[in-house]
Amino acid sequence: MQGVSSVEGTLFLLNFVIHYQEGFFMKKKLFIIFITVMASACFALGLSACTGNGGDDPEQGSGDGHTHNISYVAAEAATCTQDGHAEYWYCADCGKYFTDAEGNNETTIVQLEIPATGHTPADSVRENEVAATCTQEGSYDEVVYCEVCDTEISRTSKTIDKLAHTPADPVRENEVPATCTQEGSYDEVVYCEVCDTEISRTSKTIDKIAHSPADPVRENEVPATCTAEGSYDEVIYCEICHEEISRTLHTIDKLAHTPSDPVRENEVSATCTAEGSYDEVIYCQVCDTELSRTLKTIDKLAHIWDNGIVIKEPTCVSTGEKLFTCEICSDTKIETIPVIEEHNFSEDWTVDATHHWHTCIETGCDAISDKYMHSWYNSSCYICGITQPEGSALEYRINTDGEYYEVVGIGTCTDSDIFIPNTYNGLPVLMIADYAF
Repeated sequence: MQGVSSVEGTLFLLNFVIHYQEGFFMKKKLFIIFITVMASACFALGLSACTGNGGDDPEQGSGDGHTHNISYVAAEAATCTQDGHAEYWYCADCGKYFTDAEGNNETTIVQLEIPATGHTPADSVRENEVAATCTQEGSYDEVVYCEVCDTEISRTSKTIDKLAHTPADPVRENEVPATCTQEGSYDEVVYCEVCDTEISRTSKTIDKIAHSPADPVRENEVPATCTAEGSYDEVIYCEICHEEISRTLHTIDKLAHTPSDPVRENEVSATCTAEGSYDEVIYCQVCDTELSRTLKTIDKLAHIWDNGIVIKEPTCVSTGEKLFTCEICSDTKIETIPVIEEHNFSEDWTVDATHHWHTCIETGCDAISDKYMHSWYNSSCYICGITQPEGSALEYRINTDGEYYEVVGIGTCTDSDIFIPNTYNGLPVLMIADYAF
């Protein structure tokens, strides 16, 4: 920078800031313009103020007769929300910044800046959870914190669906018995066996009961003998209402069997997997001769399913399965669990030349999250770790001391957005020549 006028220094800084803004996508534009103008003014004032103040000491001099009054400023790391900066040395007399204690490598406050990292979302957690019941929905807060500084990034209220009622065995209520002259009725009611809520109530009709025949009576009887038939009117009355049910003229043979009430034999109880059965048998009440035997069927009972267990967890692309077992016979059934909305994102980064992001690891799902542009620092992205591409297509020139490079032209680069790297061939890139682009 020896022999450079204040006007030339101002043009150099403006040119550098323009390219700096392009490299960092116009971040903090107003601040950079302000720094540029102030730096240009300080540069001009510094040249005039520092002229003749030192001599040509190569250790602390600028080569123009100025001896730097250098003080050290330690580096400050960037946080999630606050910018940091690299260490530097500052001359209070000429207002210049340097990357070395000898004042040989001049820099700017913009070049020293380390951008804020931004929050890094951790996995979501549940807070304030209220369990659901069969009478009330549950709820919880789904909260995402920054895994670096623990700042709360988001909080979403979630609802848990009410549980289904568990039906108990049906019971009869408001029963009116039927008679042989009038139908009866009752309410068949099903309650939840957990909360006693009435689930259903069905009105049922009881058919009129048949007349209860009394034993037949004989009227107008002409007794039979063992050698001759007799006759009589066989009359049956209802033993409840005394209505005559039937009257039949009979011939009396020799004495016949007298049927007793039917009885059940060989009974097999019904289950939820098989019908039951029994023999309905009628005997003679006098001599116990079997008069009839009829096979009767008992309907199967209904299954009583348990609450079930999940045998296949659902994902964002495939359904799950839940297995239910009958508490009586151990028979099973499987019901489908719908797909869920939440994705299972990989912790590893997927990258391209400009961005990095997380992908869902479930086969067939193309969902992504946390897609951001690379944040370059020291030739690599400090978030995903990808190596920053070298800007080798540009034209560079090494300074006379062989300590750094400056960009002097576009070279063979055809990119619309020009990226200027921090280093080239192992040395820092510190300057952009006038009219380089």
